[in-house]
Amino acid sequence: MSAFLTKRYGVFSILTITTMISLNTSFLLYMTFNPYYNTEIFNLFFYLAPVIMVRVYYDKRLSYIFIIVNLFAIHLNYFLGEIKTMNLSFGIIYLLLAIIIMSISPLKNKTVHTILLFSITYVSIILSMFFLGYPIERMWIEIILLGLNIFTMTYIGALIMPGLIQYVEMTYTKRDLEIDGLTGVYNRLSFNHHMDWLFLKETNQNIEDFSLLFFDINKFKQINDTYGHPIGDVVLKAFACKLKQELLEDEKVFRYGGDEFIVVTPKIGSELLKLVKQLENKVQNHAIPIDDDAITISYSLGISEYHKDTHSVLEMVKIADKNMYINKKQTSSAI
Repeated sequence: MSAFLTKRYGVFSILTITTMISLNTSFLLYMTFNPYYNTEIFNLFFYLAPVIMVRVYYDKRLSYIFIIVNLFAIHLNYFLGEIKTMNLSFGIIYLLLAIIIMSISPLKNKTVHTILLFSITYVSIILSMFFLGYPIERMWIEIILLGLNIFTMTYIGALIMPGLIQYVEMTYTKRDLEIDGLTGVYNRLSFNHHMDWLFLKETNQNIEDFSLLFFDINKFKQINDTYGHPIGDVVLKAFACKLKQELLEDEKVFRYGGDEFIVVTPKIGSELLKLVKQLENKVQNHAIPIDDDAITISYSLGISEYHKDTHSVLEMVKIADKNMYINKKQTSSAI
């Protein structure tokens, strides 16, 4: 089971999800068996927080795990609690809020999406406290405390978690196996994993627009035949290094095979055109000194944009590759 989950969601996701389940379980046990907490409706937020986090950052189906676990805890709370009417209302409100959280389509901006879901939960709980006849003299204190809790968790969810995910991903995945030994950029295996992840997001309607740039170094075979394979390796490393220097942190370079490289970028439309122009100015026809000589690198480029060119992640490489060969035929760049 662990092997299946790791293969499907990645090590960093499993570590994060396991940690959240453990923390959530601790909260549930504490609130269920502590007589001061088992009827307090403002703790509803702690039940929903993991659902929101997983809904925003992972496959939405994983949220069902938290919903089922929490419904079981609420069911247990109903029989253990003294005020069964409030506990029943507690379970109904939780279920309705969970349905709302799951039904809201993901936004491109994860920060806004996180704040939106937490705000809906916050307002709903306050209204529920009011209509359930919660003691007014205690309501304002708990609204303030709840607001502080929501602010803290929103900050964690929107700002800290992405950085934590990136750190855990870089630390605990088999990163060395996904780096090309010659050029130092990501390799074909890493690209396949990245596309699988995008396909999973597409399947769950949680994908953001992105673009592929497919590069092919012109007349690379001629370089190998003329200067030898060691010089060809130098050209590949220099091209990958120069390409990587011109990209931002959220843009990845992959060596697809041989003298072919792919860049995955969130840029689309006019921003993508600016990037292409920048690479044209900085990378195209870049001269590499070789002893007393110099080799000028030129490339052919094919582009595909998600939603503009296709609605299928699986078609992106095929379209970019086709456009690259069209560009190669149309140009006659000399090395």
